[in-house]
Amino acid sequence: MSIHDPRVAASPAGPELPLFGWRARHRRKKEEALLVREAEWATEQARLQTILGEARRLVEENWIRGAWFAVRDASGRTRLVRGGRAIMLSDNQIVGSCVVGSVIRAAGGTAAAHEQSVQRVLDAVWHALREPEDAPVQWCPPPMTRVQHLRDLTRWNDYEARSADEVSSLLLTAERVVLFSED
Repeated sequence: MSIHDPRVAASPAGPELPLFGWRARHRRKKEEALLVREAEWATEQARLQTILGEARRLVEENWIRGAWFAVRDASGRTRLVRGGRAIMLSDNQIVGSCVVGSVIRAAGGTAAAHEQSVQRVLDAVWHALREPEDAPVQWCPPPMTRVQHLRDLTRWNDYEARSADEVSSLLLTAERVVLFSED
């Protein structure tokens, strides 16, 4: 085959030439890093969707409003736990939870409340509540913004006419948000 073969000249990208030198090494490293990042994001997406699915199951089983968690005390009475004390609960005491509490429980319990996966799931749930589904998700909002998002979710959950079906539907929408979002 000659160098001026018409089949090679007709190729829009031209012939594939082996890449040598620092530019080629740099390009390969960038491509490899992109592949690693895409694989990590796919793993993270799967984890977030697992948490959302489990949170939805918890909401369907025993959803509450008025607090993050409901616990059964030593006398067998159920009481609501609000505020900072909610994160210090033992997971085996919890018998019900709101949308935020369900996400925390689904991610591994109150010990997992500050983990990145919990924060990202809550970001996705807030996004599903307040933003168009196809809009980009703000995965790492500033701390005060994240606190405001938690307040929004809690207020929305505690609305008097809210039902467990609506909360479950929101979590399902958040699953779609995660599925179609980019890191």
